[in-house]
Amino acid sequence: MAEPSRLGMDIMQAISLPEAAARIGALRQLANMLDEEARPLSTPAPEGEQAERGAEWQMFAASYGRVADLAVQRPVDELDIINYVAKGETDCAIQALARLARLPYTTAFRLFSSQRADFLVVVCRAQCFAWSTTESLLAQFRGAPLSREVMSALCDDYHDMEVATAQRFVRFLSAHFPARSARLS
Repeated sequence: MAEPSRLGMDIMQAISLPEAAARIGALRQLANMLDEEARPLSTPAPEGEQAERGAEWQMFAASYGRVADLAVQRPVDELDIINYVAKGETDCAIQALARLARLPYTTAFRLFSSQRADFLVVVCRAQCFAWSTTESLLAQFRGAPLSREVMSALCDDYHDMEVATAQRFVRFLSAHFPARSARLS
């Protein structure tokens, strides 16, 4: 049997072995689901979509530059994300969330384009965001529109979730989806 990862060891020290195994299994299942949903992003674009992807790349570059410039002046924080969302600058909000959570942009983008809003809730909880911030990010969610019932359930999950557990999941995401070597040039 393989040695447990550092994350696995952290979890096992905090809880019983059967509970730890269940939590690690759940984390892996969530990461695999996120990975499966992300595969279409990495497939080559048909010729008709190449221009659209070029425009997406320009938006990415512009939002990356704006958030990076801000980060040079001072640390990016929750208020910056709130301001980006209020201005309708979702790409900048995603860039800022990626920077705060220390996630690759593609992983943060997938949080918004996934079919599951709970991934985004977990990352927001790990950052100790207020529920109002999380709720405003969920309003920008690119999946199906979220009903009141779903929002209520996500709010309950957010408040029931321990920050330490959410932070472990974010570390797991960072390890499972490492930053790509591609850089803006």
